Parts: sequence; structure tokens; C-alpha cells
Amino acid sequence: MGQTPFKRKAICLLEESSSDDDDDYGNDEGEVPFVGEDLASLNLEKIQRENQYLKEELFKLKQTMKAPKLKHKELPKVTSIADGSDTASNKTETANIGPAGVPSEYADSDIARKLNLVPLVPGTNVFLSPSKLATAGNGVSSPTILTYNLLRVFFKKETISISNYNGGGTAGHTALDRAITSAIIGYVKVKMPQTKTSSITAAMNSYCTRIRNQLKVYSICMYLLK
Repeated sequence: MGQTPFKRKAICLLEESSSDDDDDYGNDEGEVPFVGEDLASLNLEKIQRENQYLKEELFKLKQTMKAPKLKHKELPKVTSIADGSDTASNKTETANIGPAGVPSEYADSDIARKLNLVPLVPGTNVFLSPSKLATAGNGVSSPTILTYNLLRVFFKKETISISNYNGGGTAGHTALDRAITSAIIGYVKVKMPQTKTSSITAAMNSYCTRIRNQLKVYSICMYLLK
């Protein structure tokens, strides 16, 4: 049996996206349209209109999946201090990865120093590598894009896809780790002092929606390839 137009389109998009190695930092802060409608009702003209959008979304999903991870095999255990306090009563033991699927950037200050990590905001005990911090802010003049880039550093896409800033809602989303989001808010406001906290938290919610929609696009194409 020959390939349907939908299947040919999906194969083309996946092949084209897999051959492109450009970085996605600093691109597109606009709203992400919903693409979960019934594909059977799409006509050829609508497919052509959505072709470019699907290609871009698949590329962004590919970049998210390829995001580099810190090596932490030498860390048998770390101590995570959410409030920056040095008192024993405020310390909680964690495994090599931090809360909510966060990699070891979120770690004890002593271990962070050994790994040459830097605090996102002094006193927060939310750490990352200097290179990741530089990449997240390189050439970025938009607080929305800076927020997106920092969320990408600290959270896996699986966590983002089921979360938002406060949690809850009709879908029962999980709240993003508050220590990390507070540090991100503080960093963005230091870099761009005129930015309102509400704008930053709105950007966090927007990014969560963005990732959910990317996964929908990916699922659609995988369905077409069956």
C-alpha cells in the first residue's frame, strides 16, 4: 500500500528536522497555536499552511531532547538547601538529581564549588555551570526568552510538560520547584530591572504550554507514521 499524503508529510518533516543542527536559544517568544485538531478534516491547503509551523516545532522538540546534561557520576549524594540556610534543620537529603527532575545544578554549595558551578542568584543555592548561564543569556534582550532559556537549563521537558508556575488548574498540573523559579525571577529582574514579576511567571506558564504543544505535534507525526 502506498504512503498517504499525511504520512509522506510526517516523514519529510522528521527527516528535515533531524538534519538541522542550529541552536534554538533566543527564538520566537510569540504565542503557540493549538494544533491538536482532527487531522482527518485537514485539506491540502491547510496542510501546506501548517507545514512550516510543524517543521519548526519538531526542530525545537529535537533540540529540547538533545539538551546537554551535567555528568554527576562522581556524586554519590548531595545536600539540597532550598532556602539557602546553613542550619541542619533546613537541609534535606536528595539523590544525584534534584527535586522535580532537576539535574545536579540544584545542589549543596560545597559540592557546587568543587564542580565550579555558580549561583544563579547569590544566596539561593540554585547553581549551574558558567557556560550554561552564558548561553542562556547570550544576545537575549527579551525577559520572556531569558526565562524560557533558564527553564530549559533547570527542568527536563517531561517535568515542564506536566507543570506550570503555581500548579493546579483543571488539568492538575504540578507546580514548578519554587526555589528554582524564585531564583529565575530574581536573575531576570537583575538583568532587566523594569520587568514585572507577573510577566516572568506568565512567561513560565507560556513555556510550559509551548512544550505541551510541541509534544502534541510530535505525537501527531508519530501517529501519521504508523
